[in-house]
Amino acid sequence: MLYSWKCDCGATLDEVEYRPWPNVPKCSCGCDMYRDYGGVALGNVPYARPVHATSLGINPCQIDEHRQLYPEVKLDSACRPVFESFRQQDAYLQKTGFDKLKW
Repeated sequence: MLYSWKCDCGATLDEVEYRPWPNVPKCSCGCDMYRDYGGVALGNVPYARPVHATSLGINPCQIDEHRQLYPEVKLDSACRPVFESFRQQDAYLQKTGFDKLKW
């Protein structure tokens, strides 16, 4: 399968992988690259509707800590992170140490 990758520095990479979930490559600038879907990077396109991540909900006593560590990610009234884009959600998962489920 052919995977296309981009970096914020402008670098691109096309690679052939035989696994359905490839490892995210590092750019020569040192940053993680992100998938480029059809020439328009999905990470830069906002979700049609914000995603409220029930599985990542936090205890209300952690709200201040969350706001300090992840100011770019809002919480809803049920203390669930609210994501505006794939890229924001992916960055949050990486910062918090969560792994995406790989089918």
